[in-house]
Amino acid sequence: MKRWQKIVCGVLGLVMVAGAAAYIFRTDLILWGVKNRDLPEIAAKTPEIDWQQGPQIADVPIGERPPNVVLILADDLGINDISTYGGGVANGLVPTPNIDRIAAEGVNFTQGYAGNATCSPSRAMLMTGRYATSTGFEFTPTPAGMGRVVNSVSGDIRPDLPSGEFDSESTDMRPPYEEQGLPTEEVTVAEMLTGNGYHNIHIGKWHLGVSEEMDALGQGF
Repeated sequence: MKRWQKIVCGVLGLVMVAGAAAYIFRTDLILWGVKNRDLPEIAAKTPEIDWQQGPQIADVPIGERPPNVVLILADDLGINDISTYGGGVANGLVPTPNIDRIAAEGVNFTQGYAGNATCSPSRAMLMTGRYATSTGFEFTPTPAGMGRVVNSVSGDIRPDLPSGEFDSESTDMRPPYEEQGLPTEEVTVAEMLTGNGYHNIHIGKWHLGVSEEMDALGQGF
């Protein structure tokens, strides 16, 4: 065998070994890539907030002014994860006294259900009071290719669950990621509160659109 043939065979062998290793560790490589990806500019910026300052002495007594509204929303939070309802994480080993106090001193709704199985549409329903089928916002916004990535690694992460089926046709029919979000013509609870003299602040995850018209600042906060 000539020298160049040996080099070619060696390179092909290395490529095959690298390919086999990449396939075996594909889940770890994909998750590493997601973890170390460059964040979009909108997630990297910390906007300046003009925090509203109240007077040192309130002009109106507590019983005569509108109540404060605090909405804390957590993904995949179960009824047994907080101690308000007699449960708590790890069978009560992790109490939630501050949440319990909010429930005790505020309005406590004891019956309800999620209007959608995924986070963004159900979040939009809480913001608007309307079903996802009414607003047209029925799917969680995802960048191009994310569905295929999730489907390819889901079996490795949770082998006890049935394998997923990626519907590329329906995904290809969706608008670009930057245009996915809660339609701007929908009226949010923040916009209603603004009309009644409230100053609204949103902190944390939004996931109802990344454009200026659809982000939290464009939807009443």
